[in-house]
Amino acid sequence: MFEPDSTLADVRKNFEFLKEMEMLTTPSVTAHLLHHRQTIFKGMLDYEKGKNITKQVSKLNYEYGYNFKDERVAELSENVNAFCLEVLKDLSPDKDFKNEERDSCVYSKNDSFSKQINEKLIKHFESTLYSFETKFLQGV
Repeated sequence: MFEPDSTLADVRKNFEFLKEMEMLTTPSVTAHLLHHRQTIFKGMLDYEKGKNITKQVSKLNYEYGYNFKDERVAELSENVNAFCLEVLKDLSPDKDFKNEERDSCVYSKNDSFSKQINEKLIKHFESTLYSFETKFLQGV
């Protein structure tokens, strides 16, 4: 979803693609897809170019963090990440390990719990992205 050179338009295209492909199906999958940041590894083109690399992320010196080129994308990424982490954290205490229907990775049309959480993730992402796009168009 998020790469160092992402624009709000890129993020919108990614989001629309995920919806079109019906990939936003369960809370855990949806949270991951809606906030996946590109991972930069030593040896990748972005690493070799030194693109926005800020720090080493792994102790084994192979994965690196980066800054986004677009400040608005960075803010959107932070917002979505915090929301997704909070939702996923809230799923754990509610999880009934003896009841597969309450598993955040399992989805059925009859599972109102997962469906409700999944829709919450999607709606938050969509409304937050729209808010950033609107501010951009207004020049704010």
